Amino acid sequence: PIYEFTSSGLTHTWGSAGEEINQHRVGNLIISKSFGIIKIDWEKNPLEIKFEAYNPQNELLEALSIIY
Repeated sequence: PIYEFTSSGLTHTWGSAGEEINQHRVGNLIISKSFGIIKIDWEKNPLEIKFEAYNPQNELLEALSIIY
């Protein structure tokens, strides 16, 4: 499978919220400044992949784990 993980910019973001319809989106649409981290636990079997989005204050905005 192919996964896409997109985060907003660190320096700017949209001026207003507009819902983007996407039948494949998992989680909330984040329009605030943010950055993303992908964590892979290579020791687990099956493999666990975590996708996390944080704001500039390092607060977790959204998280998703995939067991592969």
